[in-house]
Amino acid sequence: MSGASEVPAETTDWDSGAAPERRTDGALLQSKSLVLNRSFLPIHVTSVRRACVMLYAGLARAVDEDCQTFDFASWCRRTVDREREAIGLVSASMPVPRVITLLFYDRVPRRQVRFTRHNVYSRDRDTFADKQTVAGVRVWN
Repeated sequence: MSGASEVPAETTDWDSGAAPERRTDGALLQSKSLVLNRSFLPIHVTSVRRACVMLYAGLARAVDEDCQTFDFASWCRRTVDREREAIGLVSASMPVPRVITLLFYDRVPRRQVRFTRHNVYSRDRDTFADKQTVAGVRVWN
């Protein structure tokens, strides 16, 4: 041992074993992003890569946790925390746009219910629940 007292090195979240696992850029760009129409109704789920392209092309705006919208330039100027995912750019890093809203899409998504036996039974559940079996014969109430 040396005569100098040893001072333990400072440990940060990054140095500790409990550091959050980071995705590689390829896996990060293939992860999912929610697409909203101008009325903030969900219409689609797309990849982060496509969301970034639409954001850069001016077709969409990024939405943050406080429901504020940002264009590409202002989204890139946002600071990236350590716990948030980021995409590396040439000169900086950009937060991953997990939710985007389209600027030129007003339609409400159509909901189609498939005509299946399961859906018919779930629709008519109350009707089928009213029948009872009395002495082996079905009786409707």
